[in-house]
Amino acid sequence: QLGMLGVRAFVFQEGRHPEAERAFRHIAKLTNGVHCRFDSNSPQQLRDLLGAVAAYAAGGRRALADLSKRSGAEVRLLASQLK
Repeated sequence: QLGMLGVRAFVFQEGRHPEAERAFRHIAKLTNGVHCRFDSNSPQQLRDLLGAVAAYAAGGRRALADLSKRSGAEVRLLASQLK
């Protein structure tokens, strides 16, 4: 229903549980959203991912693209997943 309403899901997964990953990837696909894993030992990764979502929420794809040019690999991957 979220996908039909145009709401994108940004799904962040801590760890590598295969069943959870399948479910989260499916949610992201159905909503034209994003699935990203992060390492629980790296709060900076999560901070960067949440900052990317905030940039997208505030300024759309253009703002996210601008941020991804000066950010790490996680943000670039997130930006590349948006259709």
